Amino acid sequence: MTAPMIVNVRSWLAGYSQSPGLVLAVLIFLVPLINYAIISIRSQLRARNPGHGCHPPDIPYWIPFFGHILSVAADQSGFLRKITFVRYGIGIPVAVKIGPLTLYLLTTPEVVMGLTKTSEHLTPKPAIALAMKNIFGTHTAAGRVYMNDDPGIGPKPLPGSTISPIHRIWFHQSSAARKYLSGSSLKTISEWFMEYLTAEIARDKKTAKSSEWVELPDLYEFWKDVVFVAALNALYGPYLVELNSQFIKDFWSYNAAIPRLMMGFPRWLTPGAYAARDRVLYSIKKWHRFALERSDITNTAPEWDEEWGSAYLKVRYKFRSPIEHMDADAHAADDLALLVAANANAVMCSAWFILETLREPGLIPKLLAEIENARKLGSTSHLDIDVLCSQPLLQSMYAETLRLRIGLMINRTSQYHEVRIGPWKFPPNRPIAISSIAAATNPRLWGDRDGERSLNEFWAERFFLYPNDKRSGPWSAQRRAELGVDEKIEKGEINKPTFTMDGMSGGWIPYGAGEFMCPGRHLAKQEMVGSFAVFLDNYDVEVLLPDGWVPEPDMRYFGTGALPPKKTVPFRIRRRVKS
Repeated sequence: MTAPMIVNVRSWLAGYSQSPGLVLAVLIFLVPLINYAIISIRSQLRARNPGHGCHPPDIPYWIPFFGHILSVAADQSGFLRKITFVRYGIGIPVAVKIGPLTLYLLTTPEVVMGLTKTSEHLTPKPAIALAMKNIFGTHTAAGRVYMNDDPGIGPKPLPGSTISPIHRIWFHQSSAARKYLSGSSLKTISEWFMEYLTAEIARDKKTAKSSEWVELPDLYEFWKDVVFVAALNALYGPYLVELNSQFIKDFWSYNAAIPRLMMGFPRWLTPGAYAARDRVLYSIKKWHRFALERSDITNTAPEWDEEWGSAYLKVRYKFRSPIEHMDADAHAADDLALLVAANANAVMCSAWFILETLREPGLIPKLLAEIENARKLGSTSHLDIDVLCSQPLLQSMYAETLRLRIGLMINRTSQYHEVRIGPWKFPPNRPIAISSIAAATNPRLWGDRDGERSLNEFWAERFFLYPNDKRSGPWSAQRRAELGVDEKIEKGEINKPTFTMDGMSGGWIPYGAGEFMCPGRHLAKQEMVGSFAVFLDNYDVEVLLPDGWVPEPDMRYFGTGALPPKKTVPFRIRRRVKS
């Protein structure tokens, strides 16, 4: 029996050797199967018995080297949402291969907070430098300024750094933001924002006849330009727009191209995206030249002037100027990054306030009452922004809007050392990330009132705690017990309806986390809440869509920040008659 079997095997192999096409076909069929099977078995073993110092399990893939590159390119958000909690369960980080890159995804709030606190060696610099290059147009030499700045963002440099104080761009950015985006400087910007916004509404010709309804094709398109001009003028001063008559149009063309720019496609493949960015950068450089000719950047007073807007912009230009390679192009790219982060994201989010309110008109009387609480004595139009931002329902809507409508990947990389978080170890030079949406819909942390309020749907009162309702508040039952909420109620520490975000820091991360958290978050909140309040205070609006309509975010923008509405929302509008 043995001899005939050997002969048959030899004959079989000889036959295949004469048919290379058949061999190739078999390999094409078998290699993906074997690859997937090996990765699946290895990863299941890791997930079940992580031990101490084990790499996270992989999400299996069929094709060696390519990994999940096609799935990520087709629907990044959907792919991440599908794999985050489903494959190995909540709490287990996973490795995702995307071509030559391996990305580690985290899920639980405890691990997320560990990511931002574990080690001084963890840094977002590689991710930020890539965004500065791809999205904002920072050239290679200036990009190295961001990458090579290794002393950290604190006043005291990290041990071993040889970077001179003048080149510490991260520290300069952080310290300037702390000073000029808080306190009296922030108040000055906010007051100018409310002034400019009120003026923009007053000059709006589309709704000039206060008593007549006007039908318009898209609520988002109508409101975003009004708010953006006000936000732009308040932070940058009026000359950026006055010197560049097409700036608003050019900016939104550029903003629409950000998903393509983020992917790093070459200029020849998406020339329109690069052209839109070039026009915006040219306008910013033109404004810089104008402001420099008319002012002295060594004098940071006053807190606001027409040439520079906030002194923050002047200070930023001043500390960048002596840094090698920070030329006119690099200055413009850095201020474009600020413009997107501080203004554009806030504008898009403010539109979501309006859309969700119109979907649930019963909110309007409650919101108008809170707006009335903020009206300045003796004024029919001026609102106190600090009072507005302390109103409970407005705060809850703000928190819920950012929970659902910000789509970020928060990245950290250890450039030199292996990092351990819990039982898992992460090798150097591999991005470790958390999706803000995955964190914001984690059922281990967030509650849905036993299925009544889906974590994927907007609920204006999600962050309200009612003492007599044990299902109220943002928490899951497990998280509520961990925080001892009911014990606090029984002790009388909570005796009235209260806005709360206690214990949610690992799940609510629209501004990032740790020492690199967005420094403009306080300004962004005031722009969102303030613009929404001014809108509701000035307009009656009705959406021209069937009952039950639900606005959807455009997930193509996932990874860039705020997610704009996916579809147009036709509406009719008129000026609100005030008594």
